[in-house]
Amino acid sequence: MKDKMLKRALLRVAAVLLIAFGAGWHYGWIRPLNWFNHQQVNTIVTQQCDDLVAGCRFKLENHEYLLKSKAPVSTKAPVELVLSGQADEVHAEWAMAGMEMGSNRYALRRSDAQHWQTSTILPICSQKRQDWQLTLDIGRNRVVLLTRSQP
Repeated sequence: MKDKMLKRALLRVAAVLLIAFGAGWHYGWIRPLNWFNHQQVNTIVTQQCDDLVAGCRFKLENHEYLLKSKAPVSTKAPVELVLSGQADEVHAEWAMAGMEMGSNRYALRRSDAQHWQTSTILPICSQKRQDWQLTLDIGRNRVVLLTRSQP
């Protein structure tokens, strides 16, 4: 009798833990894909870039890059990003200094040998701030572009 009660209790605990883990993964509180993918970042570049429509130029490992958005950065519409430059893979993520914005990592798709693009959405900011950090992971290099959105 005690063995059956113990087994039932353990099954309930396992079910609750499994559900909690699944919810954490689904809502971005847990990122299991990153547990096994801890890449060492070679270069970190931080640069002010107020107007992404005009473009932002930067250099990594002797390669030139240009990042542009197709329209002004705004919380009211998706931000279409286009990166020109040599890369094997590119990811982008929006954040604000001193705020946890949740998971919003985007993979840029290669459109040709030197161009990458994606459509992103700025996270919601309840404080109506307009200062943004766009982090680009280009291979094993990281670029943090400091920009502003339009009201």
